[in-house]
Amino acid sequence: MNYLNLAEGKKLVWAARESIEEYLNNKYINRHAIESELDSDRLNEKEGIFVTLYNYNNSSLRGCVGFPRAVGKLKESIIDAALSAAFEDYRFGPLRKGELNNIILEASVLSPMERIAGDQNYLIKSIDIGKDGLLIEYQGYTGLLLPIVAVEEKFDSERFLEEVCIKAGLEGDEWKESSAKLYKFQTQVFKEKSPGGEIYEVDLLNM
Repeated sequence: MNYLNLAEGKKLVWAARESIEEYLNNKYINRHAIESELDSDRLNEKEGIFVTLYNYNNSSLRGCVGFPRAVGKLKESIIDAALSAAFEDYRFGPLRKGELNNIILEASVLSPMERIAGDQNYLIKSIDIGKDGLLIEYQGYTGLLLPIVAVEEKFDSERFLEEVCIKAGLEGDEWKESSAKLYKFQTQVFKEKSPGGEIYEVDLLNM
């Protein structure tokens, strides 16, 4: 994975908040102005990215949407992911104007997907908890879980495989099917300590 430096990560999180705030205030985004603040070689690269919103008071999830695979430059995709996480996550209603002051933002940049295939034991051993996220594609269903989910929920590898199936809307054991396509990936995560506050890089292995 081609890692970002902290300054670049901070810019991504800033862009996520700026995009959400502009839309809440104006129902309009000045994409050019935001993207111009992110104009660097690294942020012009194409990679997958997710934006996650948490309630500051209790750390509960408020939205999480993104792009598992690269669909555009990071400086473009961060805006789209932020707006989708805030206003289009089907699990939650659209973010309201008064809520943003109680929201922590997190940006996760994804490495390219790596296909994993083999018997059940091989798949379980292929997953490094705290490092790997999972994506499953099976009979038209798709589900993704970021690496941080397994850490926060204290999943082992087998439970992680079951949960990514459930995230896809499946029963939980479809990862064992030979026709299931499984991928693992890594993330680099940047997060606010408080709403609009200091931004730091998350160390998933020492949470």
